[in-house]
Amino acid sequence: MNQMIRLTSIGSVIGMMLVLLAFLLETRHKIDSKSTSYLGLMFIGSGLLALRALVVGEVAFFFLESTKFAAAIIALRWPNKPDALEILEDITYF
Repeated sequence: MNQMIRLTSIGSVIGMMLVLLAFLLETRHKIDSKSTSYLGLMFIGSGLLALRALVVGEVAFFFLESTKFAAAIIALRWPNKPDALEILEDITYF
């Protein structure tokens, strides 16, 4: 278990840096919040942070990061569908 804690600790630092980089670049108008670059940074960063939260038992932080992770996946997968109902219709066809 100590190895897992150590690995997720390193991953969480990387994840935090990626999320903060996305935020910094977006607030400086270097990338758009709907761009693949931004969403990719959020996808990887939030995923790493969600994993760490799960391992250490931080339930609230797990749900926060999992939601950001899922939002990035949805935006990457369906970039031109702002309507959640359309996305749900697409998902039901899988």
